[in-house]
This record gives sequence, C-alpha cells and structure tokens, in this order.
Amino acid sequence: MKRSIIEIIIAGFIAVSIAVCIRIFLFQTFIVPSRSMEPAIHAGDEILIFKGMFRFSPEHASQSLARSRIVVFDDAASPGSFLVKRVIGLPGDTVVLSHNRIIINGTNLSEPYTVTPMPENTAYRVPSNSIFVLGDNRIVSEDSRAYGFVNVSRITGVALLVFSPAKDWKVLW
Repeated sequence: MKRSIIEIIIAGFIAVSIAVCIRIFLFQTFIVPSRSMEPAIHAGDEILIFKGMFRFSPEHASQSLARSRIVVFDDAASPGSFLVKRVIGLPGDTVVLSHNRIIINGTNLSEPYTVTPMPENTAYRVPSNSIFVLGDNRIVSEDSRAYGFVNVSRITGVALLVFSPAKDWKVLW
C-alpha cells in the first residue's frame, strides 16, 4: 500500500514536470488583444503557438520563418504585452507597398487572407535578423509600417491554431 502511494506521487510529479516543460519550452496560449488580424483571427480568440525554435535558437528561427506565417512577439512599446501579426518580409527582402499591393523582391504577394485596402506607396529593405509584419486588417493595424522591423529575438512563437471559441476552431499553420 505504501509503495503504491509513493508510485502515484512520483508519477504525478513526473506528469506535472513534463507539462511545465512543454509549457515553458514548446507551446503557449495567447488571447489575441486586437482586431488587427481580422478576418483570420478575432479580438479575444485564444491561439496556440509553437515557440520551441525561438526559445533555443533565434538565429535558426530566422532561417525557418516563412512568409505569411502568423507570429506572436513582444510589444517593445509596452513591456509584458504581445502582438500578433503576419510575416510579410524576411531578412534581406525588399518590400514595396504600392496601391493596395505588396511586392516582395519584384513579385506580387498573393494575399487571400486580407480584405482591407492599403493605399500607401512605400519601400522597405528588411535587415538581417529582422522581419516585416502586417496585420490582416490593415486599416486598424499598427505594424511594421508604424513601428518598423521586428527583430527575430523578440518573437515568442508561430501561431498554430485558434482553439477558442470552439466554434471558430481552425488551423493557422
């Protein structure tokens, strides 16, 4: 009897330790703070992010980032707060915002995920170890157009899925 209680305690400790490690090093949930990613993600939606590659190797993470992925990163203007945006430009890219189009290195970027116009006419050169991000809801989004490039070291993780509210469950990867 005494042995089985000890085994249960040890098993519980191991389970809690594994859960804590997964939470700290691999996955985390976030509540989306604004409407800047609508219609893909709404304010108040809860998302699951994968943060493993950013936790261990920011240099490797910048090489594994992909255009159009949704990332969560710390808000430099508000310590302790996070922003959710879509990766548009990668290190070394030339990003041109011109008359409701995005041109990356001379090629039009197809954006089926956004419905709001962007009338600007501006060009950006993304520095190494940085990305250029935009919100899908361009009219209300404060993004790289306002605060500049996001250093890869500020990225917490890549959004995998929306899981709350349950009726809006969807994979983002």
